[in-house]
Amino acid sequence: MADSALSQGTQRAIASAHLFASIIKDHFDHNSCVCDCETRATGPQPLNACTILSNIFIMGGAPRDYLLGFEINDLDILVDTQTLNQLYFEHLQAYHSSQTQQLTNKNCLFWKLYLRKFQEKVHTLYANQVQQTLPKNSRIKSGYLVHQANGDDDDHKNEPLDFKGVRNVLDCDYILNSKYFTDLISQSERLKDFIQVKIYNKHLFRLNEIKIERAYLYHSIDLNGQSIDFLDAVKRDANMDIIQKYELTEFIELFPQKYLYSVHFNHRHAHIKRCHQLGTTAPLAGSIQIQPLTYDTSAMEAILKADLSLNTLWIDLWNVCVSSDADTAIDFNWCAKIENCRLLQGYDAKKDFENKIITHPYLDQTVLIQRPKYHFFRVIKMFIKLGSDWTIDQRLVAATKKYFHLWIGNEDFWDDDNPDGYHFVLWNLFHRNGYSPQNKQQLQLMFNAFDVFGMNKILIHRLDQVDGFEWHFQESLKNNSIFSDKQALIDAYRHQGYPVDD
Repeated sequence: MADSALSQGTQRAIASAHLFASIIKDHFDHNSCVCDCETRATGPQPLNACTILSNIFIMGGAPRDYLLGFEINDLDILVDTQTLNQLYFEHLQAYHSSQTQQLTNKNCLFWKLYLRKFQEKVHTLYANQVQQTLPKNSRIKSGYLVHQANGDDDDHKNEPLDFKGVRNVLDCDYILNSKYFTDLISQSERLKDFIQVKIYNKHLFRLNEIKIERAYLYHSIDLNGQSIDFLDAVKRDANMDIIQKYELTEFIELFPQKYLYSVHFNHRHAHIKRCHQLGTTAPLAGSIQIQPLTYDTSAMEAILKADLSLNTLWIDLWNVCVSSDADTAIDFNWCAKIENCRLLQGYDAKKDFENKIITHPYLDQTVLIQRPKYHFFRVIKMFIKLGSDWTIDQRLVAATKKYFHLWIGNEDFWDDDNPDGYHFVLWNLFHRNGYSPQNKQQLQLMFNAFDVFGMNKILIHRLDQVDGFEWHFQESLKNNSIFSDKQALIDAYRHQGYPVDD
């Protein structure tokens, strides 16, 4: 039974997480390993449902909003690709490294998964058959549909090897990654007719969005409209130039290998529909060498690099699907299950909720990793969300202002021809998809936060100095469609000292 104290959206999100975790649990329970690894005193850790679900985390906004008492909207589920595949390849080496083992344990779920590695030719063969139906500026490459927004077929020839290696792991068909779990859920008999899958796969980032698009009752809760994103931990550092360079290219995969999917492009998304089942490959002769794929970023490392301490909390899917109350199918009480990032070295992010402070234990590193201009507006957005009784840590203010010279304090930023310059500021001030305030209260909170950073003074000064910025600012004010009371928006900016046309 749902918890009536929780909002309808939060109940739906928790129930959806429980359903997804249950699908994964049932899959590994019903396809249990046949290699006797559960009964052996020595050897690698057994790869069972508990182990796997304990390394898949709901992180970021959902745990934060639950503790704040806000409604949970989307769920971000992070797969610890590093840990799971370390255990996966240890299992393969222990129980499938010889020809005898490969024949004896041929029905092992994980051995069958590894054999997908050798189905590339079959997959590419079927993919080539639909080459002629693909959109313009698209092609099949190694079994994947590649759509390039700039039409440059050679866009990836000069990528560094480590860049290619990361994407190989994210796109790989034969390991335990976010792609694998997305495939598992999208093929589930319980959900396959109720969901839409969208894949965003750019540079060092792959996001698999599963959205329930029809009425679906689960423990008397309608899950229709719930969106859940599966992603892998991604290595990020202060030098983001390589990521910026490849932002124009999107990789959208035809998956999984035993199915053929039709792909229809709509703006930046791929709408994917399963068409029919493909045949299987012939048995492979001789012993197959196990070749582990390595991935150097753990889920906890990724969580640690969240923009704010409030977003470094997580709950694993094993705790989501296991109820502490024997009479309740879904445990809606997440409070005790939400944990701090294990790499925070004793730092308790939950205390920041109690103290109502916006901060992060590793400020300089976090600002640079998130990129200073983006991190600034994320802080502003969070302050608007939380309200005036919260405080922005002065150490965070200092770290943010320290890197103003990389964007708003740089003269090149204000060049009319710089698309990442003042247009970025205007987009965040006035665009619905940016961090734009949508009512008077939010607008005042934004001005208050701007004052903390000295941003109002900077923008007012630049409006007086940069004609292009001033013109676009006035046009954005006049054409703003977010505020229902446009005059109130204009008056608020004028009251803050911004130069506003009559």
